[in-house]
Amino acid sequence: MDESDMASLLAELDASGMAGLTRSFADDLEAAMAAEVGIEDDSDWSGVLCLGMGGSGAGGRFLKALAAAEGGLPFVVWGDYGLPSWWGPEWLVLATSYSGNTEETLDGVREALESGGTVVGVCSGGQLVELLDGSDDSVSLAVPGGQMPRSAFGHILGTQLAACWALGLLAAPSADERAAMVERLRAASADADLIDGDG
Repeated sequence: MDESDMASLLAELDASGMAGLTRSFADDLEAAMAAEVGIEDDSDWSGVLCLGMGGSGAGGRFLKALAAAEGGLPFVVWGDYGLPSWWGPEWLVLATSYSGNTEETLDGVREALESGGTVVGVCSGGQLVELLDGSDDSVSLAVPGGQMPRSAFGHILGTQLAACWALGLLAAPSADERAAMVERLRAASADADLIDGDG
């Protein structure tokens, strides 16, 4: 199958435009990592509890791996209702729901707020914004909406990283290191492209 056949097949089968959204991953990640999140250094936590389901929760696993590699604060991923029984307000909650309306994540956020916890939310709107706007010690960080969560992963992970760097929870790479990483990612993505790459 030649390149034009692949392009025609993709146009026929990819009605939701997932190929284009996937191709924009590196750009989305770069923009989100560089965005000003408006929160100050605050690393005085026992650990970070990452709430999220499915595509919205995947970033927590990456953050956990980065934290483990650095030997810093523990990051724990929770994809269920409520909070784990051991959780206390000395643990920061990083709650991610792309829609802002994920039932399990909202349940955990409510429990955290009622127990005196602090929550950093990542979402495109919804009830999560409303919950966190009513809390003095918590904040919601916006990502662009209108996509499926798995196609918005660059926005989600980049915003999570920007928040963790601003808070001092993870070591922030230099601008040159970030740029080099994004260029490696772009090259790998282009190489694996179904139409234009070697993948």
